[in-house]
Amino acid sequence: LPKEILSRSLQVFIFQVFGGKRAFAGEFKHMAAIGWTTAGGNIQYLCGGALISSKFILTAAHCAVNGEGNEPDTVRLGDTNLAEVEDDVTAQQIGIRSFRKHPEYRPSRKYFDIALIELETEAIFNDATCSACIWLGKDVPQEEMEAIGFGATGYGENLSPTLQKVTLSAVDKNGCTERVPVSKRQQPNGFVDEQFCAGSDHADTCEGDSGGPIQIERIDIDGSVVPLIVGVVSYGTPCSNGSLGVYTRVASYQEWIEQELQHPIDYVACTRTSTCTGRKVVHSKIHRPSDIGPIFRVGLLWDSTSINAFECGATLIDYRFAVTSASCVQLKPLKPHSIILENTGETVGIDEIIVHPQYRAGKTLHDIALLKLSKFLKQDTNVLPACLSKKIPMKQISGIKASLRSELDMQTKNYSKKTTFNATLSILFPMLTLSMASNVKTPNFPPNSFYCLNNSANFIPTVCNMDYGGPVSGSDILKMCHIF
Repeated sequence: LPKEILSRSLQVFIFQVFGGKRAFAGEFKHMAAIGWTTAGGNIQYLCGGALISSKFILTAAHCAVNGEGNEPDTVRLGDTNLAEVEDDVTAQQIGIRSFRKHPEYRPSRKYFDIALIELETEAIFNDATCSACIWLGKDVPQEEMEAIGFGATGYGENLSPTLQKVTLSAVDKNGCTERVPVSKRQQPNGFVDEQFCAGSDHADTCEGDSGGPIQIERIDIDGSVVPLIVGVVSYGTPCSNGSLGVYTRVASYQEWIEQELQHPIDYVACTRTSTCTGRKVVHSKIHRPSDIGPIFRVGLLWDSTSINAFECGATLIDYRFAVTSASCVQLKPLKPHSIILENTGETVGIDEIIVHPQYRAGKTLHDIALLKLSKFLKQDTNVLPACLSKKIPMKQISGIKASLRSELDMQTKNYSKKTTFNATLSILFPMLTLSMASNVKTPNFPPNSFYCLNNSANFIPTVCNMDYGGPVSGSDILKMCHIF
């Protein structure tokens, strides 16, 4: 590496984490250090940011200039210790092509404090560097969040060039107003929806220029753990026990970010168009049908020219009949005309649709329909109709599964921008949950009309959806599948 990079100046490192812990290589692959090259050839890293694509870094607008009025000119990626050479093999030093502040940002105000840095060359995704996605929820998550950054570990302490992480919780607007002094000149409207506060009794991101991310993690359907940026550090109270940080809520600026990047940043687009390697992986509660036995789930077809097996599902109960929801068959003005087998692509016409006589459109009760096919399906080792479960004791059933839909092909792990893969998956539910369903009190419904299932999993929103009309099933001791 060039000498000017190795002899780094850290004298004015402003982004600070009080009460933080050391982060290590590969733990926060999206973290970026934003630097200013001095006349002497050293680099002062004064702000943090988050890599959100191979060409763009998210940061704060107030990082546009340093105290001398100069713009940043370089970014450091994949490095967790800026004073040492331990991470230099995997680190990337990339020049800044442009610094794009939000058009409504004014240095004299605390609002619209968000910016994008366009890099001169694309970052290379590897085991140390990878992009993050953005939390797009209307509300700030109420779970604990992590803030990361370089700098001092406490007010008045010696500066540390190592990457630090700290766990913080959101504070409501009233609490923020009470604890953070507000300048009427800088914040004439007080705290707005585009801002939020977070802190801890013993930790905080500290007062000063920053731009670093605060984030949560969510699980993709294949078990990959994906960071979601909730905010960027704007300002805060002096760092001490009980201090608060103020953050720009990134979701408020989705439209502007997409305009600048010229591509969508929704959850599906973000997770399906990046090829990050070496992400942390946890056990996924979602399985492909090939992992759990023969397929009895089929899709309903309305359009002969556009074969989509994933608008609504149905379950084969023998080789000529399938069950689905009444709401599915009445989803469109025209009724579905065929079913399709996902694994073979075989289509078979529907001769008759028998909706439960007591079903009423828009209502939940009696939401079931029977489909009579135009011919018997070909018997296939990969297709096996499910049995009806009414006479099977619940204690003999294991592995309760519900069908889901997703746009990820977990076998090929293909994230092509041009191709969308649909797949039907299953999520396993604890047996106890289903067996207790008869005890669930549902107002205005007859007893035992519904099964209630729950399986807590922090998946990325919208990357998978319930397969309406699809099966909820389990296996008996002979491995026969039963539909509930």
